Amino acid sequence: MKSEQKASSNEGESPRAGRIALSDSTSKSSNFRDIIIVLIVAWVARLAFMLIVPPGARSFDAFSWETTAKYLEMGVNPYQATPLLNWPTLWMQLIFCLSKVAAFLGVPFFRVLQIFLILVESGVIILLFKLIQEVAPTQNIRRIIIIGIALNPIAILLVCQHCNFDIIVALWLLLFMNTLLRYNRANSLGDWLSACLFLGLGILTKTVPLILFPMLAGGFRQATASLGFWGLCWCLDRLPLA
Repeated sequence: MKSEQKASSNEGESPRAGRIALSDSTSKSSNFRDIIIVLIVAWVARLAFMLIVPPGARSFDAFSWETTAKYLEMGVNPYQATPLLNWPTLWMQLIFCLSKVAAFLGVPFFRVLQIFLILVESGVIILLFKLIQEVAPTQNIRRIIIIGIALNPIAILLVCQHCNFDIIVALWLLLFMNTLLRYNRANSLGDWLSACLFLGLGILTKTVPLILFPMLAGGFRQATASLGFWGLCWCLDRLPLA
């Protein structure tokens, strides 16, 4: 009799569990489709801009990055030889790597730079989609990101013409926000240490993210002395000194 009741109970629960699993699967499929749509819209808009606007129509910064690459090829320190770099050294190292990729592929440095920044921006779109989904799941995320980034003329100009590397800072900060949100929900110090790391990488790229350091205060209160020390090191050991 008990086995029959247990079987009946399991039969009653299985359709509900199946509906929940089906709903989760449908939601993930819809989210994946929305991300792909947003990325395609962003890529098409930027490709159209690159085809329409002449390569010579670019910002002073974009010319500066190419000049920096040439100095690096000659073995000259651009921080000493030119006034073009006023930021931490990560961007100079990326310029060096991009110039090597351009030489290997036999394509202009400017095009490689544009493609690199577009790929970084694609990562920003994916992480932003995830963040909005966590904090405001009822919103039309696809429309928000299409209007806010994919078809935003300012975003297109910054990546394709100005070649602004702040998009790299945005990538680190979105990783920081996602892991910090995970820490606040699961109370895992591993996530907090990851947030310290990503904020430190943002500071390494450009010192502006230092202003977000107080957001880590909760983890410092919870962490042991050793974990707090490592969190501080991961966050601030990349702080450039004059």
